[in-house]
Amino acid sequence: MRKVKFIFRVIASLLFLFNLSTGDITPHGSKFLPRCTRLVNTEEFGGTIFIGYIQMVTDPGHLLYKINPDSCLIIGYKFNTLYILAVDSGYDLNRLDHEDFHNDPNICWTNFGDNPEGGYIPKSDNRISEEIEYKIAGFTGNQIVIYMAKRTTTFRSKKPKTEIFAPPQTTGLRKLVRTGW
Repeated sequence: MRKVKFIFRVIASLLFLFNLSTGDITPHGSKFLPRCTRLVNTEEFGGTIFIGYIQMVTDPGHLLYKINPDSCLIIGYKFNTLYILAVDSGYDLNRLDHEDFHNDPNICWTNFGDNPEGGYIPKSDNRISEEIEYKIAGFTGNQIVIYMAKRTTTFRSKKPKTEIFAPPQTTGLRKLVRTGW
């Protein structure tokens, strides 16, 4: 009987520790800063479809959605990875469910490094929300070149602040996704 109680306690302890280590809790002394991030100039690239490709950490699968310049980008769980894909309008989108896009010569892509939905900041920080606009500069090789064009930060006790950023100084960027590199 003692052996059964001991095994039960060990299992319960491991489950308790496991649940603590994977929980999404707000770090001490911080708050969540909501953010809406949009890719705003997709219409300048006629004949191109922009897709949000979410690589999930909790599942070997992925989620796909068409990017709308009027809607916020989504990532879901904070540890997921968001890729922005660009394909020619004639591309068979069903192929994205079965192929590795990194190796498909008909897809341009970029890893969207920041969490587009927000993150944690110190409680003493006066910010209450952010809206960020990214723009596409063009394509090079199989990569999409994007940059932060505008950031509007809303504060608790003062007027919103808007920052405008210049596009990157790059040459030789394409405006079309070429297929079959």
